[in-house]
Amino acid sequence: MSQFNPEIFISKPDSDVFFDLTKGELITLGRYLQLEVKKLMPKIIIQQMILSQLVDTKIFGITELDIMIEIIKWKIRQKHWREKKRNNKKNWKGKKRNDKD
Repeated sequence: MSQFNPEIFISKPDSDVFFDLTKGELITLGRYLQLEVKKLMPKIIIQQMILSQLVDTKIFGITELDIMIEIIKWKIRQKHWREKKRNNKKNWKGKKRNDKD
C-alpha cells in the first residue's frame, strides 16, 4: 500500500478520495495545510476543518461542502438514534411484563 502524499492530493483534488481518507491521512493532510489538528480530535471534526480550508482556498467547491454537511447530519441522526435505543433499553431493564409506567 502506498503512503498518502498530501502534495499529490492537493495537485489533483478528488472529493471521493477525500471522503475515503483515514484519520491518519487526514491528520497528515491537515498538518500539510498548516491546520492545528490533533489525534484526539474526532475524524469528522478533522474532515470539517480540512474541508473548510479546501473550500476557502477554492481547491474544492461548494458541492463538496454540501456533501460534508449531509454526512454530518447523517452522523448526528445516527448518534441520536443509538442514544434513544440505549435509553429505551435502560428504561425496560428490570421491569416485569405486568409493570405499569
